[in-house]
Amino acid sequence: MNDANWNKRLTLLANIAVVAGIIFLGVEVRQNTQTLEQNALYMRLALMDVGYQQTADWRNMLLADKDVGDLWEKGCRTELDQQEAADYNYLASTWLVQHRNLYDRARVLGGGKAADLMAESTASRLYDCPILRGKFSKSEIHHVISPDWHTSVVDALARMDNQE
Repeated sequence: MNDANWNKRLTLLANIAVVAGIIFLGVEVRQNTQTLEQNALYMRLALMDVGYQQTADWRNMLLADKDVGDLWEKGCRTELDQQEAADYNYLASTWLVQHRNLYDRARVLGGGKAADLMAESTASRLYDCPILRGKFSKSEIHHVISPDWHTSVVDALARMDNQE
């Protein structure tokens, strides 16, 4: 009987150890999940900050130099001389790359809905500016680098064209 009691006690102790191990693993998994969620949040905040900073830098550039701001608006409305056209092409390329990057960030941060909103924002400016829209349409590089962005913007432009 004494051996039977020892076997029962050892079995009970082993079962308690297994349960304690499972509880310990559960706590560890929970802590790791919280750490991963916190790191993901920090990453999203960092991406948002970069996107905001890019937008602020662009806006500040246009506001700080009246000639640049005027050229950005003039380029959508009238013919430009050769130097203005070269400067405008640089601005347009920079703007398109920035919007593609913002789209990619929106996709990472907020998924499809946020990315669609960013594509709508891009399309809105392109819609109001036929010259810029032409540069976007002729640019093969955007289609190759970010086909999702290119397709989303083209689709948004088509919706705007159909609303007329």
